[in-house]
Amino acid sequence: MAKEVKKETKKPRKIISKKVKEEKIVKESKIKEKTYNSKETIIVMILSMIIGVGVGSIVTRHFCDSKKGLKEFDEVYNEIRENSYKTTSKNNLLFSSLSGLISGLNDRYAYINDDKNAIIDYEKANEGSFVGIGINIYVNEAGQIFIQSTIKDSPAEKNGIQAGDVILKMDGVEYNSSNYNDFSNTISAYKKGKKIELELLRNDETIKKEFELDLVNIESVYYYSQEKNGKTIGVFKIDNFADNTYDQFYKYYKEAEKDIDGIVIDLRCNQDGKLEVASKIASLFLEKDSIIYHNYNNGKYEEVINKEKREITIPTVVVVNEGTIHSGELLASALSENLNIPVIGTKTFGKGLSQNMIPLANGRNIMYSSKEWVTSKKNKIEEVGITPTIEIKCEEESCESDVVLDKALEVLTY
Repeated sequence: MAKEVKKETKKPRKIISKKVKEEKIVKESKIKEKTYNSKETIIVMILSMIIGVGVGSIVTRHFCDSKKGLKEFDEVYNEIRENSYKTTSKNNLLFSSLSGLISGLNDRYAYINDDKNAIIDYEKANEGSFVGIGINIYVNEAGQIFIQSTIKDSPAEKNGIQAGDVILKMDGVEYNSSNYNDFSNTISAYKKGKKIELELLRNDETIKKEFELDLVNIESVYYYSQEKNGKTIGVFKIDNFADNTYDQFYKYYKEAEKDIDGIVIDLRCNQDGKLEVASKIASLFLEKDSIIYHNYNNGKYEEVINKEKREITIPTVVVVNEGTIHSGELLASALSENLNIPVIGTKTFGKGLSQNMIPLANGRNIMYSSKEWVTSKKNKIEEVGITPTIEIKCEEESCESDVVLDKALEVLTY
């Protein structure tokens, strides 16, 4: 809020010396230098103050938290806008500034994303549920919106929509590859209970389906059992660590615990997710007061401690590959380092950084790394990964069996 300026009473005129005049002129000049004379420059200043805007690594290094840097940026910005031989819009310059900031971070996970659908899908995956139809779609070679699969217990499945159906229209509007994003955006904007009509092509026949949108739960844990050497092993395949992943894992475990002699946790090609969810699953296996992992910042370690009583004590192994990333790596390292649980497969991805997202007014989003975590024994994960205790992979282009899973079953039933 601007400060109220008190109006001074008129005073008798004073004779000012040349030196005092010069000092006054300099002072006024400095004040003018601090006054930005264009709306877009003020926008740049705001961005700069919020996230330290700079152009490239040089600007990132010298301009952050610096009034001098803001002044220099303002001068360069206006000079280019006024005198560049090539017409450049202010939006392009501002976007380039942000791109330079991202470049200067030397952060392999930092980027500017203008794909709204990708952000929506990312958020839905981490929430574990969304309001919608419950279909997985893609554009086929003919430019049609093709239904690849339906999600279990979703409105699509309940109303007889099938894999292989082609979406022709929704509420009378035609959709194809040219307006594919419009279809997704329209569905995403609808609320639970919204009634829609889909016109579908199935086996050269046009059919119509009317139904209401509802909450769709995303399955991130898949369970099945395997028999080996007279023992039953429960296999828990975790694809993601979303808000509802722990509940799914625990539900399957409680249903199977009396019938299984061991557990395989399959973390291959997991889709990342939330560290706190991976930690919660780890807490089922770990003793109370065990260190699950550490947050690491500027040489300081902050312990994340298990506060729950151990519940799962039967023999367990973890299987991983180069697609095991971040939250999956946390779970694997916590079980391996605290309980000497075997990790079988190939070296993991090596993502020890967590990201924040900054939504921009233009619909884009900035992703950048905000913190690093290390394992319970303070081993670095970022760009290092986890080396399995038993390394094994298929040496051929195609394998008749899952050699990694076979090895895990062998270890548990030996």
